[in-house]
Amino acid sequence: YQRRERGSKKIKSEKTHKTTLMELFKGFCEDFEELVSELRTKLSEISLLPPEERVKAIRRLEDTFQEAEDTLSSLSLSSRQTGKVEECQRVIQRYKQTLNQLKKDSEKVESQADRVSLLGGNDEQTASAMEQRKKLMSLSDRQEQSTDTLYKSTKEAEELVELGTEILDT
Repeated sequence: YQRRERGSKKIKSEKTHKTTLMELFKGFCEDFEELVSELRTKLSEISLLPPEERVKAIRRLEDTFQEAEDTLSSLSLSSRQTGKVEECQRVIQRYKQTLNQLKKDSEKVESQADRVSLLGGNDEQTASAMEQRKKLMSLSDRQEQSTDTLYKSTKEAEELVELGTEILDT
């Protein structure tokens, strides 16, 4: 009788331990979801920031990405001991996909922010810069055509001088 009682205490202790590990896993899940929410907020705010603040915001974003990756590692480690490995792995896989998508979104936002800072500030300035660029390219093309025409004219003049010299020599 005492032996059976000790065995059931051991089973209860293991169940309590598994429950505690599952609670730990769920706690990491909540942490990760908070980080995802924070990442989404930061991503939406970056494009609205002035260039000076944008650099700092991107660094903070990178730090948050690192924290999310660390949380995923903790999730992976804790999932192995929960007793529900397959279920936990599906959750982790979904979280990894979410994080990868956020990284792609981050790259797009950073690229757009870089483009805006290089071309100027707002859309009106960007449109104006693009219009000026087109005009400059057009002027450059015309200058190139004029240079070609001048080169051809010079070559024809040299040929005429040479022909005139030959006629006078004969």
